[in-house]
Amino acid sequence: MYNLKDYAGYFLEAEATYGVNATFLAAIAATESGWGRSELAQSRNNLYGWKGDGSYKYFDSPRDCIMHVARSLKANYLSPDGPYFRGYTIEAVNVCYCGTSHWVNLVSGIMSQINTRAK
Repeated sequence: MYNLKDYAGYFLEAEATYGVNATFLAAIAATESGWGRSELAQSRNNLYGWKGDGSYKYFDSPRDCIMHVARSLKANYLSPDGPYFRGYTIEAVNVCYCGTSHWVNLVSGIMSQINTRAK
């Protein structure tokens, strides 16, 4: 599957549960997995290239991955007491998440695409 649209409900569930914008979560997943095309997305349900214990994590389902990443983003990047908190913008998350302006541009562009399609 090369379309994350089927996971829209999971992105919305993650937003409702953890307060992380669903469009932001979907845009990161699209950026990191090539819209679900990456080997990690296909073989490990890992839509974000998420690592743990030195290797890429395996998730039981795309939903599990989305919920895990939303929880981690909220706790570590989007909470003032989180170790990687630098603010609430894409640029602020990027400081410790990826660190390249290219990532910010990709995520922002995909968020715009998603928002345009949703209208």
